[in-house]
Amino acid sequence: MIYFTQLWKLYYTDLYSDPATYVPWYPIFGNHDYYVGGNPQAQIDYYKQHMDTRWTFPDYQYTQKWTIPGSTKTLEIVFINTVELCPDAEVGPNAIPWPSPPENYTELDKLIQQPVLQWIENALAASTADVLLVAGHYDVYTNTEGDSMKPEALCLQKVLAPLLKKYRVAAYMNGHEHNFEHHFIDGMHYLTVGHGCDQNDPLAPGTPPGLLYNKTIGGFAIMHVSDKLLNFSFIDENKEFLYGAHIANPRSNSDHTRHLRGSTKGCCDKETEL
Repeated sequence: MIYFTQLWKLYYTDLYSDPATYVPWYPIFGNHDYYVGGNPQAQIDYYKQHMDTRWTFPDYQYTQKWTIPGSTKTLEIVFINTVELCPDAEVGPNAIPWPSPPENYTELDKLIQQPVLQWIENALAASTADVLLVAGHYDVYTNTEGDSMKPEALCLQKVLAPLLKKYRVAAYMNGHEHNFEHHFIDGMHYLTVGHGCDQNDPLAPGTPPGLLYNKTIGGFAIMHVSDKLLNFSFIDENKEFLYGAHIANPRSNSDHTRHLRGSTKGCCDKETEL
């Protein structure tokens, strides 16, 4: 228990001590959490033992729902575990000893963990939120050199992308790649915010279809949400604006709203910052 506490102090509480970091944190698991020697459950236990007021990590996959201030409208984020959904994506000397990906990627169905996928679809199907987002670690699409055809991306393109569209998710947010990216493919927005570190991932040459923006630079993202529109911005490490875009909320469609709530009366446009 002493060692457990010391690690959290060294890599979390002492490292993130600026007052600006004292906001709710909603983590998700990434590939490094599953490397040999890692203990993903410890991060959930840390939350359950009430060790910190910021850290909110109730399970391997979970949902969080908020009321948009000044309105009766709601925002929900479904936090998914893409590492367990597509477990053969990580191979190498530091990765956990899963089988290597097959040479024929038409066999992806054999790699997908169906219980994890079923949980994701159940969560999306059950959501009555006016605005719905999904957050995961692996990217669905990327312009990082050599990564666009990796098994994790192919896996998510096959099983996750159709669900995002089916349940009218406004955007999918991911990390994994150490850069900023915005893709718009088949009516869906994909936002990569993965450069809160000092390691650069090289970008692939050219501009693939659907890529709207990419840049390798440290920083973070901000999103303002109303029930009709999501405004997001990429900000660099010096707090300078890099790029911004508007995302229309697919759930603001009147027929869909009636299906969720039974009425569209009392619609508001108040915004909240994430």
